[in-house]
Amino acid sequence: MCMTLIVSNTIYKFMMEWYARSIRMHEMMKGIKHTKEEAVEDIVGASGVSRSTVFRYLAGKSIRPASREAIAAALRTLSIPETQPLSAAIDIVVSVSPIFNRFRGYAEVLEGVLHRSGEVGARVRMNWDPRSDRTGCGTIILGKNHAEEDEESAILKAQRRPFVLINRVIDDPALSWASADTRNAARELADHLLEQGCSRIALWVETTGRVGRDKYSGYCDALQAAKLPVDPKLVFNMEKIGLEEAFNTARTLEAPPDAWLCMDDESAILVMRMALKAGLRIPEDLAVAGMNDIESAGHVTPSLTSIHIPFREMGMAAVDILISLIDKPLFRSHKILVEHRLVIRDSTQRKRQDDR
Repeated sequence: MCMTLIVSNTIYKFMMEWYARSIRMHEMMKGIKHTKEEAVEDIVGASGVSRSTVFRYLAGKSIRPASREAIAAALRTLSIPETQPLSAAIDIVVSVSPIFNRFRGYAEVLEGVLHRSGEVGARVRMNWDPRSDRTGCGTIILGKNHAEEDEESAILKAQRRPFVLINRVIDDPALSWASADTRNAARELADHLLEQGCSRIALWVETTGRVGRDKYSGYCDALQAAKLPVDPKLVFNMEKIGLEEAFNTARTLEAPPDAWLCMDDESAILVMRMALKAGLRIPEDLAVAGMNDIESAGHVTPSLTSIHIPFREMGMAAVDILISLIDKPLFRSHKILVEHRLVIRDSTQRKRQDDR
């Protein structure tokens, strides 16, 4: 847990520094004839090369000699000096919730965004409020709730500015996103618990957010496929009841749960601690599974079964999507699913391999 907070806060500090630098750059841009977006469009039109090639040239990256000569000629024709502050022509805004750094996965997403942006010569800055910022070539929306995402999507659509949502699977042809398949991931966890002989799986989940709803749907998918009913007494809404109260309530049921499927690994570790304190054996009396596969999941006792989600690769994919949308405006949207992986550990292994 301590290492998680240190990494997250480090990324948070970096992004705050970049945000401050972006404000200074905005002040420098006042009084310059071209905005970055207008200048890039003019250069593309005059040189005949693609936007991505112009971006790489302005960022000092290697491009073909013929393209370099065409862009240099366009700059002379347009009277745009190469000293104009266009070096970060791809200006990516990461729009985040003020509490985004509470979750390690978001820090990993940012690591991926920064890595891929550095490779393509993009500049990254952070913004809290989409209504206060009308600059930037494109936006990556990270860690916001359903209502905030809908509001920001409407603002960016009205501005005709490309944007990408992180870790959201949304059935809308106009929206772009990079995400894990959280519904299928939750189903795989529930399927695994059922394979281990569990039949009464408790779930503590949020029901208003997209990810929470997807996880709940995956849980229901697994039960329905196994021809088991979804018992509402085993489903606890985390917006109405705390985890400890939910755990204690579940234990008083006439037929208590024999497994817990948790929204994240931190919650799962807390469930294991409460179970062990109550004298329950894990996994014999109670199997426990989490999601996100944080570092401590493999080091707690018993080790925790989880779903590994490549958040860093998700961030890199979001940058690729955004650049493609910027470079090819006729492309309406892009959607990328990253592969998740079930990591089976001691907390759920009631049936060992040789017992099956």
